[in-house]
Amino acid sequence: MAVIKQTKEKKEHVENNDVLITHGEEALTFRKDDPRTQKYMDKLADERLENMKKDGEGDLWAGISLSNARTEGESYGNYRERLKTIKELEKVYKKLGREECHKQFPNGFAYAIYISRQEELEKRNKMINKK
Repeated sequence: MAVIKQTKEKKEHVENNDVLITHGEEALTFRKDDPRTQKYMDKLADERLENMKKDGEGDLWAGISLSNARTEGESYGNYRERLKTIKELEKVYKKLGREECHKQFPNGFAYAIYISRQEELEKRNKMINKK
């Protein structure tokens, strides 16, 4: 008897992307296109911003690590940038004095840095969208 071999054609593997894994009570998927996740992330950012404002009213340096040591998980580039920023803020503080700094930065240095970075990102996004 002759044996007949049957060849199986290999099907191309297709990932199943139909299932979403949700996390927590809010049922977050952490996908960029999920509106619930985006809404939750925006809410967290607003809460952080409000906390930054509140903490900065009493203390100009609130939210800024003044330590010369690298924190756990901080890259060397971020560490050097943080030290440079602290040095610049100290120059401003010494030049203006405590009272004038409180007038110019009523919500603290951390809030001022956050706002300036947001404005910079908006400018970049506008330039990219124009092109």
